[in-house]
Amino acid sequence: MTGAGHLLITLDAQGDEVSISLSVEVRIELAVDQAHELFLNTMIKGLVHCAKLRSRQVDLRGPSTESKNAV
Repeated sequence: MTGAGHLLITLDAQGDEVSISLSVEVRIELAVDQAHELFLNTMIKGLVHCAKLRSRQVDLRGPSTESKNAV
């Protein structure tokens, strides 16, 4: 899916009750932020699939600060 596709999904998902009180600029900013998040999540899922990780609960954020302090 393209970036424009993600943007259309997020614009469509905005509820009328909430978004009617927002300006057009704020609605677009929210949609772009949500579309970028959706895009990144899709990319990460693809990378996890390609890496064929054994555990779906693997911490992908890198080494924790606790382990650095222990060394």
